[in-house]
Amino acid sequence: MTQTFSVPIQDAGILANSQRIIAMLERRRGGPEISRALQQHYEIHTSLEEYQQTCEAAMQMWHRATTVRWQWEVAGQRLYNQIQQLLITQYGDDSAQVQAIAPHPCVGSSVDVLHTLQRTRAALRLSSPCPVDQSMVIALDDVCVRLDQAIRVAQEYRQEWREAVLSQRVVEEAYQHALHDTSTLLEPLLAQPEHAELVQLQQMLVAARDD
Repeated sequence: MTQTFSVPIQDAGILANSQRIIAMLERRRGGPEISRALQQHYEIHTSLEEYQQTCEAAMQMWHRATTVRWQWEVAGQRLYNQIQQLLITQYGDDSAQVQAIAPHPCVGSSVDVLHTLQRTRAALRLSSPCPVDQSMVIALDDVCVRLDQAIRVAQEYRQEWREAVLSQRVVEEAYQHALHDTSTLLEPLLAQPEHAELVQLQQMLVAARDD
């Protein structure tokens, strides 16, 4: 199945936004309030960079895991179709063997595919004599194990990515609050060009959050 990958607020945008507010504060370095605000933004910027990297790494691992899962899903479907076609050729479409072992198409989600393969494996093990070559049964055993493992790994990496995204959003919210407080601090000190830049930074952050 196709997975959709998404990320929180546009990472490059919020990092650039953060860097610009830091530069604005650095130009007015000196007073205690500015120094405190600057230190806060340094710390938040570092956290934004760290969580961006964590999210990207987690998403890449999830993407790789889903690719492996899909590969085993496809391998399982192909093997199932081979077994089904062999039974149809040997016994006929409506035969008891086909109905007992491979009655339906092997489709659906990766979990659906796994369940169909496991059902077919169990039916083959109960059949005496086995209607297909033993090598196909061994191959089916292997595909079931591999697909089951691939599904579990993909689920684990998906959860890791979700947790990383939630942590990143916490830091982004902290940045939004810090930008609001810093804007209140800086507005009386800014000439028109820099005041316009500050307004632009706030608007960009709102636009990025709404996308």
